[in-house]
Amino acid sequence: MSAEDSGGRLTPAREAVLAGLAVLALHALVRITVAPGAFQDDAIYLGLGKALATGDGWRSIYAAGQPVHLKYPPGLPAIYALAWVMGRNLAGALPLVEAFHLGVSGLVGGLLWWIARSRFALGRGAAVVALLPLGLVSVVDHFQLPIAEGPFVATWLAAVALALGPLSTQRAVGLGLLLAATALLRTQGVAVIGGVLGGLLLAGRDRRAVAVATAVSLLPLLAWWGLHSWLVARGPISTQPDEAPYMAGLGTGGATLPAALARASWLNLRAYADVVPHELGPDGLGKALFALGLVLAAGGAVRGKRWLAPLSGSLALSAALILAWPYTQPRFILALLPVAVLLVPLGWQHLMAKVPRRVSIGLAVVLVAMVALWQPVIRRAAFTPLPTAQIGFQPVGRTLVANTDWMLAVAPWVARHASPRARIFTEGAAGVWLVTGRVGVAALPPVSSIGPPQWDPLPVGYLGQRIVADSVTVVIASSPPVAGFVARVERVCPGTLVLAEQIGSLAVAYGVTDSGRACLRAASTH
Repeated sequence: MSAEDSGGRLTPAREAVLAGLAVLALHALVRITVAPGAFQDDAIYLGLGKALATGDGWRSIYAAGQPVHLKYPPGLPAIYALAWVMGRNLAGALPLVEAFHLGVSGLVGGLLWWIARSRFALGRGAAVVALLPLGLVSVVDHFQLPIAEGPFVATWLAAVALALGPLSTQRAVGLGLLLAATALLRTQGVAVIGGVLGGLLLAGRDRRAVAVATAVSLLPLLAWWGLHSWLVARGPISTQPDEAPYMAGLGTGGATLPAALARASWLNLRAYADVVPHELGPDGLGKALFALGLVLAAGGAVRGKRWLAPLSGSLALSAALILAWPYTQPRFILALLPVAVLLVPLGWQHLMAKVPRRVSIGLAVVLVAMVALWQPVIRRAAFTPLPTAQIGFQPVGRTLVANTDWMLAVAPWVARHASPRARIFTEGAAGVWLVTGRVGVAALPPVSSIGPPQWDPLPVGYLGQRIVADSVTVVIASSPPVAGFVARVERVCPGTLVLAEQIGSLAVAYGVTDSGRACLRAASTH
Protein backbone atom coordinates (compact mmCIF):
# COMPACT_ATOMS: atom_id res chain seq x y z
CA MET A 1 0.00 0.00 0.00
CA SER A 2 1.43 3.40 -0.89
CA ALA A 3 1.54 6.33 1.49
CA GLU A 4 -1.29 7.98 -0.40
CA ASP A 5 -3.54 4.91 -0.66
CA SER A 6 -5.75 5.82 2.26
CA GLY A 7 -9.22 5.68 0.79
CA GLY A 8 -9.27 9.43 0.32
CA ARG A 9 -9.71 9.94 4.02
CA LEU A 10 -6.28 10.05 5.66
CA THR A 11 -3.06 11.61 4.47
CA PRO A 12 0.28 10.59 6.05
CA ALA A 13 0.25 13.85 8.02
CA ARG A 14 -3.17 13.13 9.50
CA GLU A 15 -2.17 9.56 10.22
CA ALA A 16 0.90 10.91 11.99
CA VAL A 17 -1.30 13.05 14.26
CA LEU A 18 -3.34 9.98 15.20
CA ALA A 19 -0.19 7.93 15.76
CA GLY A 20 1.21 10.66 17.98
CA LEU A 21 -1.98 10.81 20.03
CA ALA A 22 -1.91 7.02 20.42
CA VAL A 23 1.67 7.11 21.70
CA LEU A 24 0.82 9.97 24.07
CA ALA A 25 -2.12 8.00 25.47
CA LEU A 26 0.02 4.86 25.86
CA HIS A 27 2.74 6.72 27.76
CA ALA A 28 0.18 8.40 29.99
CA LEU A 29 -1.32 4.99 30.75
CA VAL A 30 1.77 2.88 31.44
CA ARG A 31 4.19 5.37 33.03
CA ILE A 32 4.93 4.96 36.71
CA THR A 33 4.70 7.64 39.37
CA VAL A 34 8.02 8.38 41.05
CA ALA A 35 9.20 10.94 43.56
CA PRO A 36 10.78 14.14 42.21
CA GLY A 37 14.54 13.60 42.07
CA ALA A 38 14.31 9.81 42.03
CA PHE A 39 16.64 9.68 39.01
CA GLN A 40 19.09 12.37 40.28
CA ASP A 41 19.63 13.84 36.78
CA ASP A 42 15.99 14.94 36.75
CA ALA A 43 16.59 17.01 39.88
CA ILE A 44 19.68 18.57 38.30
CA TYR A 45 17.75 19.62 35.19
CA LEU A 46 14.90 20.96 37.31
CA GLY A 47 17.35 22.75 39.59
CA LEU A 48 19.04 24.48 36.66
CA GLY A 49 15.62 25.49 35.37
CA LYS A 50 14.71 26.97 38.74
CA ALA A 51 18.02 28.86 38.84
CA LEU A 52 17.20 30.46 35.49
CA ALA A 53 13.63 31.21 36.55
CA THR A 54 14.61 32.86 39.82
CA GLY A 55 17.42 34.96 38.36
CA ASP A 56 20.26 32.99 39.97
CA GLY A 57 21.68 32.36 36.51
CA TRP A 58 23.48 29.29 35.17
CA ARG A 59 24.32 27.85 38.57
CA SER A 60 23.99 24.51 40.30
CA ILE A 61 21.84 25.89 43.10
CA TYR A 62 21.33 22.37 44.46
CA ALA A 63 25.09 21.90 45.16
CA ALA A 64 27.14 23.22 48.05
CA GLY A 65 28.56 26.60 47.07
CA GLN A 66 26.03 27.01 44.22
CA PRO A 67 28.79 26.99 41.57
CA VAL A 68 28.56 27.81 37.86
CA HIS A 69 27.25 24.67 36.16
CA LEU A 70 29.81 23.03 33.88
CA LYS A 71 28.18 19.91 32.45
CA TYR A 72 24.70 20.01 30.93
CA PRO A 73 23.74 22.19 27.95
CA PRO A 74 21.05 24.85 28.55
CA GLY A 75 18.20 23.73 26.28
CA LEU A 76 16.11 21.62 28.65
CA PRO A 77 16.68 23.81 31.75
CA ALA A 78 15.47 26.81 29.69
CA ILE A 79 12.23 24.93 28.98
CA TYR A 80 11.86 23.99 32.64
CA ALA A 81 12.45 27.61 33.62
CA LEU A 82 9.16 28.43 31.90
CA ALA A 83 7.44 25.74 33.97
CA TRP A 84 8.90 27.22 37.17
CA VAL A 85 7.76 30.71 36.19
CA MET A 86 4.22 29.53 35.40
CA GLY A 87 3.98 27.01 38.27
CA ARG A 88 5.77 29.23 40.85
CA ASN A 89 6.86 26.25 42.96
CA LEU A 90 7.69 22.56 42.61
CA ALA A 91 4.08 21.44 43.05
CA GLY A 92 2.98 23.83 40.31
CA ALA A 93 5.89 23.21 37.95
CA LEU A 94 5.88 19.41 37.95
CA PRO A 95 2.48 18.94 36.22
CA LEU A 96 3.63 21.31 33.47
CA VAL A 97 6.88 19.36 33.06
CA GLU A 98 4.95 16.08 32.95
CA ALA A 99 2.57 17.46 30.32
CA PHE A 100 5.55 18.65 28.27
CA HIS A 101 7.13 15.20 28.24
CA LEU A 102 3.87 13.52 27.32
CA GLY A 103 3.57 15.95 24.44
CA VAL A 104 7.14 15.17 23.38
CA SER A 105 6.33 11.44 23.36
CA GLY A 106 3.39 12.15 21.07
CA LEU A 107 5.60 14.29 18.85
CA VAL A 108 8.18 11.52 18.55
CA GLY A 109 5.45 9.03 17.62
CA GLY A 110 4.04 11.37 15.00
CA LEU A 111 7.47 12.03 13.49
CA LEU A 112 8.31 8.33 13.30
CA TRP A 113 5.02 7.61 11.55
CA TRP A 114 5.37 10.51 9.13
CA ILE A 115 8.94 9.61 8.17
CA ALA A 116 7.97 5.98 7.64
CA ARG A 117 4.88 6.80 5.55
CA SER A 118 5.95 9.96 3.72
CA ARG A 119 9.73 9.87 3.41
CA PHE A 120 10.05 6.07 3.11
CA ALA A 121 6.64 5.44 1.45
CA LEU A 122 6.06 2.42 3.71
CA GLY A 123 2.71 0.82 4.32
CA ARG A 124 0.80 1.26 7.55
CA GLY A 125 1.89 -2.11 8.91
CA ALA A 126 5.56 -1.23 8.44
CA ALA A 127 4.98 2.15 10.06
CA VAL A 128 3.57 0.40 13.14
CA VAL A 129 6.88 -1.47 13.45
CA ALA A 130 8.67 1.90 13.51
CA LEU A 131 6.63 2.82 16.60
CA LEU A 132 7.64 -0.34 18.46
CA PRO A 133 10.46 1.23 20.58
CA LEU A 134 7.98 3.72 22.04
CA GLY A 135 6.07 0.78 23.49
CA LEU A 136 9.06 -0.54 25.45
CA VAL A 137 8.37 0.27 29.10
CA SER A 138 11.99 1.24 29.78
CA VAL A 139 11.80 3.76 26.94
CA VAL A 140 8.52 5.06 28.38
CA ASP A 141 10.12 5.42 31.82
CA HIS A 142 13.05 7.42 30.46
CA PHE A 143 10.86 9.56 28.19
CA GLN A 144 8.57 10.49 31.07
CA LEU A 145 11.37 11.55 33.43
CA PRO A 146 12.40 15.22 33.44
CA ILE A 147 15.58 14.44 31.47
CA ALA A 148 16.70 15.08 27.91
CA GLU A 149 16.00 11.70 26.24
CA GLY A 150 12.60 12.49 24.70
CA PRO A 151 13.29 16.08 23.56
CA PHE A 152 16.66 15.02 22.14
CA VAL A 153 15.10 12.24 20.06
CA ALA A 154 12.30 14.56 18.91
CA THR A 155 14.68 17.20 17.54
CA TRP A 156 16.89 14.50 16.00
CA LEU A 157 13.93 12.96 14.15
CA ALA A 158 12.69 16.37 13.03
CA ALA A 159 16.15 17.14 11.62
CA VAL A 160 16.23 13.79 9.81
CA ALA A 161 12.76 14.42 8.37
CA LEU A 162 13.94 17.74 6.92
CA ALA A 163 17.28 16.36 5.73
CA LEU A 164 15.63 13.53 3.78
CA GLY A 165 13.34 15.93 1.89
CA PRO A 166 13.93 18.78 -0.58
CA LEU A 167 16.50 21.17 0.86
CA SER A 168 15.90 24.78 -0.11
CA THR A 169 17.75 27.61 1.61
CA GLN A 170 14.78 28.21 3.90
CA ARG A 171 14.61 24.53 4.84
CA ALA A 172 18.37 24.54 5.37
CA VAL A 173 17.94 27.28 7.98
CA GLY A 174 15.29 25.21 9.73
CA LEU A 175 17.53 22.15 9.58
CA GLY A 176 20.42 24.10 11.11
CA LEU A 177 18.24 25.30 13.98
CA LEU A 178 17.00 21.78 14.67
CA LEU A 179 20.54 20.42 14.65
CA ALA A 180 21.64 23.16 17.06
CA ALA A 181 18.70 22.25 19.29
CA THR A 182 19.86 18.62 19.51
CA ALA A 183 23.24 19.70 20.90
CA LEU A 184 21.69 22.33 23.18
CA LEU A 185 19.41 19.66 24.61
CA ARG A 186 22.09 17.00 24.95
CA THR A 187 25.81 17.22 24.21
CA GLN A 188 25.61 14.00 22.19
CA GLY A 189 23.86 16.15 19.59
CA VAL A 190 27.27 17.11 18.19
CA ALA A 191 27.40 13.59 16.70
CA VAL A 192 23.95 14.12 15.16
CA ILE A 193 25.12 17.39 13.62
CA GLY A 194 28.20 15.75 12.11
CA GLY A 195 26.28 12.71 10.91
CA VAL A 196 23.42 14.60 9.27
CA LEU A 197 25.60 17.23 7.58
CA GLY A 198 28.19 14.68 6.51
CA GLY A 199 25.41 12.45 5.22
CA LEU A 200 24.01 15.30 3.12
CA LEU A 201 27.40 15.82 1.50
CA LEU A 202 27.78 12.09 0.91
CA ALA A 203 24.35 12.01 -0.69
CA GLY A 204 25.45 14.73 -3.12
CA ARG A 205 22.94 17.30 -1.89
CA ASP A 206 23.22 21.01 -2.73
CA ARG A 207 26.46 22.19 -1.14
CA ARG A 208 25.17 25.72 -0.66
CA ALA A 209 22.19 24.47 1.35
CA VAL A 210 24.49 22.25 3.41
CA ALA A 211 26.78 25.23 4.07
CA VAL A 212 23.78 27.28 5.25
CA ALA A 213 22.65 24.47 7.56
CA THR A 214 26.17 24.11 8.92
CA ALA A 215 26.53 27.81 9.69
CA VAL A 216 23.09 28.05 11.30
CA SER A 217 23.72 24.96 13.44
CA LEU A 218 27.09 26.19 14.70
CA LEU A 219 26.22 29.80 15.48
CA PRO A 220 24.00 29.08 18.53
CA LEU A 221 26.56 26.60 19.85
CA LEU A 222 29.39 29.10 19.50
CA ALA A 223 27.26 31.78 21.19
CA TRP A 224 26.55 29.46 24.12
CA TRP A 225 30.23 28.46 24.33
CA GLY A 226 31.24 32.12 24.52
CA LEU A 227 28.65 32.98 27.17
CA HIS A 228 29.47 29.89 29.21
CA SER A 229 33.21 30.62 29.05
CA TRP A 230 32.52 34.11 30.40
CA LEU A 231 30.42 32.70 33.24
CA VAL A 232 33.10 30.15 34.10
CA ALA A 233 35.75 32.86 34.19
CA ARG A 234 33.67 34.75 36.75
CA GLY A 235 33.08 31.62 38.88
CA PRO A 236 32.78 30.19 41.41
CA ILE A 237 33.70 26.69 40.20
CA SER A 238 33.05 23.57 42.26
CA THR A 239 35.60 20.80 42.81
CA GLN A 240 32.84 18.22 43.25
CA PRO A 241 33.24 15.38 40.68
CA ASP A 242 29.56 15.51 39.75
CA GLU A 243 29.96 19.19 38.91
CA ALA A 244 33.00 18.72 36.68
CA PRO A 245 32.83 19.07 32.86
CA TYR A 246 32.19 15.93 30.83
CA MET A 247 35.82 15.46 29.85
CA ALA A 248 37.23 15.96 33.35
CA GLY A 249 38.46 12.94 35.24
CA LEU A 250 38.63 10.59 32.26
CA GLY A 251 41.66 8.78 33.60
CA THR A 252 43.05 6.06 31.34
CA GLY A 253 44.56 3.87 34.03
CA GLY A 254 48.03 4.27 32.53
CA ALA A 255 47.00 3.13 29.04
CA THR A 256 47.29 5.24 25.93
CA LEU A 257 44.13 7.10 24.98
CA PRO A 258 43.42 4.92 21.89
CA ALA A 259 43.86 1.76 23.97
CA ALA A 260 41.64 3.15 26.73
CA LEU A 261 38.90 4.11 24.27
CA ALA A 262 39.13 0.71 22.62
CA ARG A 263 38.69 -0.94 26.02
CA ALA A 264 35.73 1.31 26.85
CA SER A 265 34.14 0.51 23.48
CA TRP A 266 34.54 -3.22 24.04
CA LEU A 267 33.09 -3.07 27.56
CA ASN A 268 30.18 -0.92 26.38
CA LEU A 269 29.51 -3.17 23.40
CA ARG A 270 29.18 -6.15 25.72
CA ALA A 271 27.00 -4.23 28.16
CA TYR A 272 24.66 -2.70 25.59
CA ALA A 273 24.39 -5.98 23.68
CA ASP A 274 22.92 -7.32 26.92
CA VAL A 275 20.64 -4.35 27.66
CA VAL A 276 18.48 -4.31 24.53
CA PRO A 277 17.70 -8.07 24.33
CA HIS A 278 16.34 -7.97 27.88
CA GLU A 279 13.91 -5.25 26.78
CA LEU A 280 12.64 -7.36 23.86
CA GLY A 281 12.04 -10.78 25.38
CA PRO A 282 13.22 -13.46 27.81
CA ASP A 283 16.60 -15.14 27.45
CA GLY A 284 17.27 -16.53 23.97
CA LEU A 285 14.17 -14.98 22.42
CA GLY A 286 15.29 -11.47 23.31
CA LYS A 287 18.75 -12.11 21.88
CA ALA A 288 17.28 -13.57 18.70
CA LEU A 289 14.97 -10.59 18.21
CA PHE A 290 17.84 -8.18 18.84
CA ALA A 291 20.06 -9.99 16.32
CA LEU A 292 17.24 -9.94 13.76
CA GLY A 293 16.73 -6.22 14.37
CA LEU A 294 20.43 -5.52 13.79
CA VAL A 295 20.42 -7.49 10.54
CA LEU A 296 17.27 -5.74 9.30
CA ALA A 297 18.54 -2.28 10.27
CA ALA A 298 21.84 -2.95 8.47
CA GLY A 299 19.89 -4.17 5.45
CA GLY A 300 17.74 -1.05 5.52
CA ALA A 301 20.81 1.19 5.65
CA VAL A 302 22.38 -0.67 2.71
CA ARG A 303 19.15 -0.54 0.74
CA GLY A 304 18.83 3.20 1.39
CA LYS A 305 22.40 3.79 0.25
CA ARG A 306 23.34 7.43 -0.28
CA TRP A 307 19.91 9.05 0.01
CA LEU A 308 19.57 7.69 3.55
CA ALA A 309 23.03 8.88 4.62
CA PRO A 310 21.79 11.71 6.93
CA LEU A 311 19.91 9.12 9.01
CA SER A 312 22.45 6.30 8.93
CA GLY A 313 25.36 8.72 9.35
CA SER A 314 23.90 10.37 12.46
CA LEU A 315 23.13 6.92 13.91
CA ALA A 316 26.64 5.66 13.22
CA LEU A 317 28.37 8.65 14.82
CA SER A 318 26.01 8.64 17.81
CA ALA A 319 26.56 4.92 18.35
CA ALA A 320 30.33 5.37 18.10
CA LEU A 321 30.25 8.18 20.67
CA ILE A 322 28.14 6.13 23.08
CA LEU A 323 30.39 3.10 22.73
CA ALA A 324 33.56 5.12 23.34
CA TRP A 325 32.08 7.04 26.30
CA PRO A 326 33.44 5.26 29.41
CA TYR A 327 30.30 5.71 31.50
CA THR A 328 27.79 3.00 30.64
CA GLN A 329 24.10 3.83 31.07
CA PRO A 330 21.22 1.89 29.48
CA ARG A 331 19.37 5.11 28.66
CA PHE A 332 22.08 6.05 26.16
CA ILE A 333 21.42 3.02 23.95
CA LEU A 334 17.65 3.08 24.52
CA ALA A 335 17.55 6.63 23.13
CA LEU A 336 18.99 5.33 19.84
CA LEU A 337 16.23 2.75 19.33
CA PRO A 338 13.43 5.06 18.07
CA VAL A 339 15.78 6.38 15.36
CA ALA A 340 17.49 3.08 14.55
CA VAL A 341 14.23 1.14 14.17
CA LEU A 342 13.26 3.39 11.25
CA LEU A 343 15.69 1.27 9.22
CA VAL A 344 14.10 -2.04 10.24
CA PRO A 345 10.97 -1.87 8.01
CA LEU A 346 13.19 -1.04 5.03
CA GLY A 347 15.29 -4.12 5.70
CA TRP A 348 12.17 -6.21 6.27
CA GLN A 349 10.70 -5.16 2.94
CA HIS A 350 13.92 -6.11 1.18
CA LEU A 351 14.15 -9.46 3.02
CA MET A 352 10.50 -10.33 2.34
CA ALA A 353 10.41 -9.06 -1.24
CA LYS A 354 9.72 -12.56 -2.67
CA VAL A 355 7.55 -13.79 0.20
CA PRO A 356 3.73 -13.63 -0.12
CA ARG A 357 2.43 -10.46 1.50
CA ARG A 358 0.18 -12.29 3.92
CA VAL A 359 3.08 -14.37 5.17
CA SER A 360 5.22 -11.27 5.63
CA ILE A 361 2.49 -9.48 7.55
CA GLY A 362 1.81 -12.56 9.69
CA LEU A 363 5.45 -12.93 10.67
CA ALA A 364 5.72 -9.23 11.51
CA VAL A 365 2.60 -9.43 13.69
CA VAL A 366 4.00 -12.43 15.57
CA LEU A 367 7.34 -10.68 16.21
CA VAL A 368 5.69 -7.46 17.39
CA ALA A 369 3.32 -9.45 19.61
CA MET A 370 6.25 -11.24 21.25
CA VAL A 371 7.83 -7.94 22.21
CA ALA A 372 4.50 -6.46 23.33
CA LEU A 373 3.65 -9.43 25.57
CA TRP A 374 7.02 -9.11 27.33
CA GLN A 375 6.44 -5.51 28.38
CA PRO A 376 3.84 -6.19 31.15
CA VAL A 377 6.35 -8.64 32.67
CA ILE A 378 8.98 -5.89 32.84
CA ARG A 379 6.47 -3.45 34.30
CA ARG A 380 5.41 -5.90 37.03
CA ALA A 381 9.07 -6.47 37.86
CA ALA A 382 9.40 -2.79 38.79
CA PHE A 383 7.23 -3.45 41.85
CA THR A 384 8.65 -6.80 42.99
CA PRO A 385 11.46 -7.18 45.53
CA LEU A 386 13.71 -9.38 43.37
CA PRO A 387 13.06 -8.61 39.70
CA THR A 388 16.40 -10.06 38.58
CA ALA A 389 15.30 -13.51 39.74
CA GLN A 390 12.24 -13.33 37.51
CA ILE A 391 13.35 -11.64 34.30
CA GLY A 392 17.14 -11.79 34.35
CA PHE A 393 17.87 -8.09 34.88
CA GLN A 394 16.80 -5.07 36.90
CA PRO A 395 14.74 -2.67 34.78
CA VAL A 396 14.96 1.08 35.23
CA GLY A 397 11.44 1.03 36.66
CA ARG A 398 12.64 -1.01 39.63
CA THR A 399 15.46 1.47 40.24
CA LEU A 400 13.00 4.35 40.12
CA VAL A 401 10.64 2.64 42.57
CA ALA A 402 13.52 1.85 44.97
CA ASN A 403 14.81 5.41 44.72
CA THR A 404 11.30 6.73 45.37
CA ASP A 405 11.07 4.64 48.56
CA TRP A 406 14.44 6.07 49.60
CA MET A 407 13.38 9.66 48.87
CA LEU A 408 10.13 9.26 50.79
CA ALA A 409 12.15 8.18 53.85
CA VAL A 410 15.24 10.41 53.68
CA ALA A 411 13.89 13.73 52.39
CA PRO A 412 11.31 14.15 55.21
CA TRP A 413 14.03 13.36 57.77
CA VAL A 414 16.29 16.01 56.26
CA ALA A 415 13.44 18.53 56.20
CA ARG A 416 12.72 17.92 59.91
CA HIS A 417 16.23 17.63 61.33
CA ALA A 418 18.67 19.50 59.07
CA SER A 419 18.85 23.28 59.32
CA PRO A 420 18.22 25.33 56.16
CA ARG A 421 21.96 26.10 56.10
CA ALA A 422 22.98 22.43 56.34
CA ARG A 423 25.15 20.83 53.69
CA ILE A 424 24.22 17.21 53.09
CA PHE A 425 26.57 14.48 51.85
CA THR A 426 24.25 11.84 50.44
CA GLU A 427 23.23 9.78 47.48
CA GLY A 428 20.52 11.59 45.54
CA ALA A 429 21.78 14.94 46.81
CA ALA A 430 20.10 16.95 44.05
CA GLY A 431 16.82 15.15 44.69
CA VAL A 432 17.01 15.88 48.41
CA TRP A 433 17.60 19.55 47.58
CA LEU A 434 14.64 19.59 45.20
CA VAL A 435 12.28 18.49 47.98
CA THR A 436 13.88 20.12 51.04
CA GLY A 437 15.94 23.07 49.77
CA ARG A 438 19.08 21.79 51.55
CA VAL A 439 22.14 21.93 49.31
CA GLY A 440 24.49 18.99 49.19
CA VAL A 441 27.26 16.86 47.76
CA ALA A 442 26.67 13.73 45.64
CA ALA A 443 27.98 10.78 47.64
CA LEU A 444 28.63 8.44 44.70
CA PRO A 445 30.19 10.09 41.66
CA PRO A 446 30.19 7.95 38.49
CA VAL A 447 33.25 5.79 37.92
CA SER A 448 34.89 5.56 34.51
CA SER A 449 35.37 2.08 33.04
CA ILE A 450 38.85 2.94 31.72
CA GLY A 451 40.64 4.27 34.77
CA PRO A 452 40.61 4.47 38.57
CA PRO A 453 38.55 7.13 40.33
CA GLN A 454 40.30 10.47 40.27
CA TRP A 455 38.29 11.81 43.18
CA ASP A 456 39.25 9.48 46.07
CA PRO A 457 42.42 10.98 47.60
CA LEU A 458 44.63 9.52 50.27
CA PRO A 459 44.51 9.47 53.21
CA VAL A 460 41.11 11.07 53.99
CA GLY A 461 39.17 9.63 51.04
CA TYR A 462 36.31 11.18 49.14
CA LEU A 463 34.09 11.90 52.15
CA GLY A 464 36.92 13.50 54.09
CA GLN A 465 37.81 15.61 51.06
CA ARG A 466 34.23 16.86 50.70
CA ILE A 467 33.87 17.60 54.43
CA VAL A 468 36.88 19.90 54.18
CA ALA A 469 36.17 21.44 50.75
CA ASP A 470 32.38 21.85 51.02
CA SER A 471 31.87 22.24 54.78
CA VAL A 472 29.59 19.19 54.92
CA THR A 473 27.52 19.16 58.12
CA VAL A 474 25.36 16.03 57.68
CA VAL A 475 26.35 12.65 56.22
CA ILE A 476 23.72 10.12 55.15
CA ALA A 477 24.98 6.60 54.41
CA SER A 478 22.62 4.44 52.38
CA SER A 479 24.88 1.89 50.65
CA PRO A 480 28.03 -0.14 51.30
CA PRO A 481 30.30 2.25 49.32
CA VAL A 482 29.19 5.25 51.39
CA ALA A 483 29.49 3.21 54.58
CA GLY A 484 33.05 2.51 53.46
CA PHE A 485 33.68 6.25 53.10
CA VAL A 486 32.39 6.74 56.66
CA ALA A 487 34.64 4.00 58.03
CA ARG A 488 37.67 5.46 56.27
CA VAL A 489 37.09 8.91 57.77
CA GLU A 490 36.74 7.41 61.23
CA ARG A 491 40.01 5.49 60.82
CA VAL A 492 41.89 8.67 59.90
CA CYS A 493 40.15 11.02 62.32
CA PRO A 494 38.14 9.17 65.00
CA GLY A 495 35.19 11.13 66.36
CA THR A 496 34.60 13.10 63.17
CA LEU A 497 31.14 11.61 62.66
CA VAL A 498 28.51 11.36 65.38
CA LEU A 499 25.53 9.07 64.86
CA ALA A 500 22.40 11.18 64.57
CA GLU A 501 19.68 8.67 63.73
CA GLN A 502 18.85 5.48 61.87
CA ILE A 503 16.42 6.48 59.10
CA GLY A 504 14.22 3.42 58.93
CA SER A 505 16.03 0.50 57.29
CA LEU A 506 17.36 2.56 54.38
CA ALA A 507 19.95 4.98 55.75
CA VAL A 508 22.04 6.17 58.69
CA ALA A 509 22.55 9.88 59.41
CA TYR A 510 25.65 11.36 61.02
CA GLY A 511 26.62 14.82 62.19
CA VAL A 512 30.11 16.24 61.53
CA THR A 513 32.11 17.60 64.48
CA ASP A 514 34.29 20.70 64.27
CA SER A 515 37.24 18.86 65.79
CA GLY A 516 36.94 16.13 63.19
CA ARG A 517 36.79 18.71 60.41
CA ALA A 518 40.02 20.29 61.72
CA CYS A 519 41.67 16.86 61.89
CA LEU A 520 40.70 16.06 58.30
CA ARG A 521 41.96 19.42 57.11
CA ALA A 522 45.32 18.75 58.72
CA ALA A 523 45.48 15.18 57.40
CA SER A 524 44.63 16.24 53.85
CA THR A 525 47.54 18.70 53.74
CA HIS A 526 50.17 16.06 54.54
